[in-house]
Amino acid sequence: MELKAAYKNILIRVLKWVNLRPEEGSRTLLMFAFYATTSIGLRWVEDSSIALFLDKYGANNLPLIYIASAIVGIGLVFIYSWLQKIFPLRWVIVSALPCMVIPLILLPVGLQFTTASNFNAEPLALFSVFLLRLWVDALYVINQLNTSIAANQLFNIQEIKRTYPLVSSGILVADVIGGFSLPTLVRFLKLNKVILTGALVIVLGTLILLHLSKKYPQAFSDVTQRQINKSQVSRARRLSSPLRRYALRLFFFGLLIQAIGLLVDFQYLSQLESTFQGKDITSFLGVFGGVLGLFELATQLFVSSRAIERLGVFFTVAILPVGVGALLILLAVLSWLFSSLSITLLWGLTLIKFLDELVRYTFVANTGTLLFQPIPEKVRSRVQTLSGGIAEAAAAGFAGLIILVTQWLANHFLPVSWYNLVLIIS
Repeated sequence: MELKAAYKNILIRVLKWVNLRPEEGSRTLLMFAFYATTSIGLRWVEDSSIALFLDKYGANNLPLIYIASAIVGIGLVFIYSWLQKIFPLRWVIVSALPCMVIPLILLPVGLQFTTASNFNAEPLALFSVFLLRLWVDALYVINQLNTSIAANQLFNIQEIKRTYPLVSSGILVADVIGGFSLPTLVRFLKLNKVILTGALVIVLGTLILLHLSKKYPQAFSDVTQRQINKSQVSRARRLSSPLRRYALRLFFFGLLIQAIGLLVDFQYLSQLESTFQGKDITSFLGVFGGVLGLFELATQLFVSSRAIERLGVFFTVAILPVGVGALLILLAVLSWLFSSLSITLLWGLTLIKFLDELVRYTFVANTGTLLFQPIPEKVRSRVQTLSGGIAEAAAAGFAGLIILVTQWLANHFLPVSWYNLVLIIS
């Protein structure tokens, strides 16, 4: 009895330290475990697919991936939203990731087959690498939607302010564990087998979500949206009508934030490709992600919640576009003044990428789900799917078009010495 009482007292102290109430602890821990596990798998898959893509295609073809990713992403978001109409929400969020993991298993197997075959299958291998990189981007969109929708179903607006910063820390822990473990994996496994391992870890994370949905069935409706009676739907629509402009602003803000990240990512990977090759790229990305994850965790624990509380939600999320924009302009000026020092561009973009991810996965991630709380519960998951998911996918196409147009202008109308300068400013 004394041991049980002591354990209970320790548990209460830990929950108070992380600003949680006893009734929120189990839900938060399971959501954290789900998000962290799937994100570790995605980290391994993403970094390995980037290395394969850069090796086969080069960074100059990344805009094609962005545009194709926009088309696939928007299509998947509409399918995800449509599935919520004909299947219970629990079925949709639990089955989405395992179904999408199937290509991650088939494509690396196809790559291994083409490598081992005697006939010339290089075109098939190239196509498999392209599809693999494309599918990983789509997986990130669905995983983010699953996490935010599940959190909004499990917690009310008061609870989510306390719990979601801890849930969103899952991806930060994944950056540390997945990042630092990746160089070791690459040392013993080929990249296609690292991708298969990551796919299995994603499935493991989904099993945690399945357990969560069974443990808290009241949070996940077994009724499809089509079975909601007409009065409920009509009332939800009347409530959502004044909020349409608010939802539209969320859409454009999400598009801007995601487009900035992709433009920075393109420049960063371009410089990385010109400096490293093959598995060295994977190892660099892994170590970078691990170091970044440590800083993200420290920011999440000691800075993020205090900044949001003191500065406010909207001022805090504005730090990302304003800060990254100012740093890009500064880097453009420095690269123009010291054009002979190519290393300045590499480490400058690495620093900007670092700060972009740091702010994105702490300040912005903590406020993203909270911004959808004013939307009525009856339609919140669908609005969140369409507004958040489509904005993220459309931003990829928008960024890809900007890069292609900028490359064309730089190649045809500007001196070679101005090429990097124009691309950075874009």
